[in-house]
Amino acid sequence: MIEEYGFALRPGSETYVRIRLQKDMFPQYKDTPRPLGYCDPFLEEKFNTNYTISVCIMQHRAINMLKKCGCITFYMDRPDIDISGDKPYIRPRICNLKEERTCADQVLEGLALGTLRINNQKVPEPDCPSPCVYTTYTYTISQSEYPSSAVKD
Repeated sequence: MIEEYGFALRPGSETYVRIRLQKDMFPQYKDTPRPLGYCDPFLEEKFNTNYTISVCIMQHRAINMLKKCGCITFYMDRPDIDISGDKPYIRPRICNLKEERTCADQVLEGLALGTLRINNQKVPEPDCPSPCVYTTYTYTISQSEYPSSAVKD
């Protein structure tokens, strides 16, 4: 979560943050059936980024939104989301507010419910294998008000 979203710090306080990176490799799950197993060591190359399941799901959403609406939502316009496939990269158009409400929202809802159809074909669930390396962060936060009452006196 920290890698993708970070965390918020409260203003008016002195904050200490300790972050520890941990990488875990799961080759023992390579031959285990999904969802626990089947990691693909070439995912980093396919996605041109640090592969995560959430990047894979976001890419699936963006590809289908582009097919259905001709645009993607602004938060899908990220360097780790590649919707060009084998074609030369062309930056997709960002949906305007009307397109978001009339098309993009319905695409996301249809994907969530498993009911989205494009060209009369049901869109399958995303095929997002487990990564072979999991990166996790543990963190500890300590805060105190600044200036504290002890310092004010």
